[in-house]
Amino acid sequence: MFLEFNLPIRINLFSSEKENLNNTFINFNYKKYNCFLKLKSEKDIIENKEKEMITYTRDYHGISIMIEDNSKGTIENFVKEQSMAQILKLINLISNRCLLVFRNYGNLTKVKEFSLQLDSKDTEQFKSFFMMLDIKISKKNNNEYEKILKYWGFKIDIIEELPSRWLQNSYFNVYNEEYLGYKIWLEIKKALENNLEITEERYFSVNSLEHIYNNNIRLAVIETVISLEIAVNKYLKDYLKFKNIPNDRIDNLINSKTGIHSMVSVLLDLSIEEEVMEIIKIDEVLELITLRNKIIHENKQIPKESSKQEEIFSQIASTHVLCKLLFGFCSKRINIKALLKNTQRSYDIKNIEIKCLPDNPIIVLIVYLKEYSNELINKINLSIISSLKDFREYERLYNEKEHLCINYRVNKKLMAKFSKGKLVSLNQ
Repeated sequence: MFLEFNLPIRINLFSSEKENLNNTFINFNYKKYNCFLKLKSEKDIIENKEKEMITYTRDYHGISIMIEDNSKGTIENFVKEQSMAQILKLINLISNRCLLVFRNYGNLTKVKEFSLQLDSKDTEQFKSFFMMLDIKISKKNNNEYEKILKYWGFKIDIIEELPSRWLQNSYFNVYNEEYLGYKIWLEIKKALENNLEITEERYFSVNSLEHIYNNNIRLAVIETVISLEIAVNKYLKDYLKFKNIPNDRIDNLINSKTGIHSMVSVLLDLSIEEEVMEIIKIDEVLELITLRNKIIHENKQIPKESSKQEEIFSQIASTHVLCKLLFGFCSKRINIKALLKNTQRSYDIKNIEIKCLPDNPIIVLIVYLKEYSNELINKINLSIISSLKDFREYERLYNEKEHLCINYRVNKKLMAKFSKGKLVSLNQ
């Protein structure tokens, strides 16, 4: 049996590729239930031209979620017994998983969890919730769905629909939601498909964005720096573990005595490549940390001058850029390097350098060889690709036919020996 319902959340999705806006389907597993999510739209795709750039947008008026019954037939039993409370409890569980991912991986600050406040004796209230969520059932995986209230024999009058509309406005007050880029949609998709957790640093980062939109600059500053503290701590500990530093020595360096100011101003420079650090406005990040400390310890007030507030907004934006890098990009590089260690040892490789930019799916690995032969290159290439495929979270990113580029390099004398005096570069 299949249970289907709708969350009335409006999303405006945009992409540079028109066909992407039809690819809004996610199949994921949660709490042993196989689930299918799809953005719903009755509107056409709109083409937008700005100078030489063309983008496409589409308005979606809701999120449709379908839950497949588990092996125990739990949903079927709920339906047979007309267990309204149990069905709504299950819907609440799956819905909030989706809503949390949309909020924290999509930075959709208006999207929040909801909790169904139910009176077990109030049948009319239950009916209103079932109408609000447009709950349907199907005995097979097809389009032949039937409204569950009708299946149970309930008759719905027009007047009874009014409470459900009021509840909808109360629980889902999300209308003109900000645009969602297709790359961010893929982040949401990846998070649901791989059951990624909602980490504390993401939670505080999105909260800080919400405070900005609500013009609560004080809380925005505080929660932005909290997010940064958690992200920097995690990143530096992961980096030092990659460097084979013992845990006790890591704890001696990364602890409450080492302030976030010191970690950002010094330690990040030691661990992050120069071309990546150039993206980050460290001075503005440090200014925000100083402001947060004054707010907490000296009760400093946010200045009322618009020019001063704009400076703070710029500092927050710079800190969010750093947080975003630390959330995924920099940690991703650490994980790649760890995966490649075995390959490097196995083939006596001098060094493997990783070249990639944030939000760019292309990974370039520059492999510096002590020896050179086509056979060796093929073996190394196979080993690297196999290593990256083992990394489940980024499995889709490392498709060797589309997203992986490996450059093999040796010193000029050795290269000349095998290329008859001509310097060449082998790519695969």
